[in-house]
Amino acid sequence: MESSAVESPAEVLVAVNPATGERLADVPAVTPAQLADALRRARRAQRDWGARPARERLLAMRSLLELLVRRRDDLAAAVARETGKPRLEALTAEVLPVLDHLDFLLREGEALLAPRPLRHRLLRSVRSTVRRVPYGVVGVITPWNYPLFLAASAGFAALAAGNAVLNKPSELAPLVGLELEKLLRDAGLPPALWQCLPGNGEVGAALVEAGCDKICFTGSVETGRRVAAACGERLVPCTLELGGKDAALVFADADLERAVPALVWGSFTNCGQVCASVERIYVEDSIAHEFTRRFVEQTARLRVGTEAEGDFDLGPLVCRAQFEKVRAQVEEARAAGAAVLVGGQGRPGEGEKARYFYEPTVLGGVSSRLRALREESFGPLVAVVPVGGEEEAVQAANASPYGLTASVWTQDPARAERVAARLQVGSVFVNEVLAPSGAGEAPWGGVKDSGYGKTRGAEGLLEMTRAQHVAMDRFGVRRAPFWFPYTRRKYELVSSFVPALFGGSPTVRLKAGIKGMLGLLGRRTGGDPAS
Repeated sequence: MESSAVESPAEVLVAVNPATGERLADVPAVTPAQLADALRRARRAQRDWGARPARERLLAMRSLLELLVRRRDDLAAAVARETGKPRLEALTAEVLPVLDHLDFLLREGEALLAPRPLRHRLLRSVRSTVRRVPYGVVGVITPWNYPLFLAASAGFAALAAGNAVLNKPSELAPLVGLELEKLLRDAGLPPALWQCLPGNGEVGAALVEAGCDKICFTGSVETGRRVAAACGERLVPCTLELGGKDAALVFADADLERAVPALVWGSFTNCGQVCASVERIYVEDSIAHEFTRRFVEQTARLRVGTEAEGDFDLGPLVCRAQFEKVRAQVEEARAAGAAVLVGGQGRPGEGEKARYFYEPTVLGGVSSRLRALREESFGPLVAVVPVGGEEEAVQAANASPYGLTASVWTQDPARAERVAARLQVGSVFVNEVLAPSGAGEAPWGGVKDSGYGKTRGAEGLLEMTRAQHVAMDRFGVRRAPFWFPYTRRKYELVSSFVPALFGGSPTVRLKAGIKGMLGLLGRRTGGDPAS
């Protein structure tokens, strides 16, 4: 598979199935020098695409939706091969959310992008409209954990808004990125409108510097800071979706029949390699023992394996670095006296076909100073912590430098609303976990070290545009009261109309308006309003 942006690559990326260690393909990588040509072609394609009405663009993208539906199984298989996740998970957590997001854009995009008239209170002689204008070329830098969904959710919104897209996929999942590029071409979209640029981190850095008009980055906090700094140097807007250390708050009245299996899934789906996975569970003291018993019991039933071995729930960690990160956090906790309630063992691979499996692991008795509660794990690891009540739970949840999501488990709607309002996160799920983050209609993004800006939903679409205000004179008035020359009499006249516009009650405004008009008439008739 080749990318249109590649001509004479200097290096080759090796795509590997992390579940088997199998070498899937050698992928030509772009060099930083080749980005200039890709950007030029993207700009040419965007000029025509961005000039089309939103309805026409969305009509062209409808064929993409139809093609995605037809190729859903092939796409799920491609994602599963390159990430090691179960094929069902690839379908439900990648392909289906992409379809939902694209369907939302096709249904709502035209109305959201339509010019919006403004009704002026002060400048009544002006007719104003706010237009949504595409940035131009958007660079979309995406990770390996959800290689299809994260590229498509940002990139499709950029296309719908009238932009071209340069997508730099993770070097650990380049094949899915190339498959997505091919899909857009097969759907009939202009070839240079979406270009996949495989490469390592240097290519991502070069893309940020290349001259894109906006950058959307998903990845680590450390790299996100560098992206933000580079964009700041060029005054280019960026959207950053970074890490998480997401908390669940389980109160005494929670329905454990729902909460326990939901949180087992929220902790370990995609082998915990999710920025919004549950990594901290704060449980009210009175139910902590029963919750933990059920949670550990259900976690112990999860099956770690590969497709070749039959049905399974968790695949491998994607690489040795992720494996070592999880193992280090578990061993630190164990050495500090924390209890490994289930799991805690890994199977590190060796040799050319190394694979990195780690058991789903639950920790108890974890001190807040340990990395298992402070740092993102990004693996199959969660800590259960008893708390005295609502106040302690909220304070513990907010103590993290991250702020992506949190979930609240209670049957009291008033408590749910109260707690949600205090949580310093981008999304709060009540008696639900993780899944609503993939909804096409819902905005997605975090606060604090989890980044800024939104993707998905109306907010995500509008973030792919600039708001342009167009103001037009309606009446052809030859002089405005705030133009030159400035006089004391003109000041008094303007001041007299302020209560008419912004006075506290209709009566006050009416009286002020009459007074102002009399003053205006008096000025025009030499000071005698009666004449």
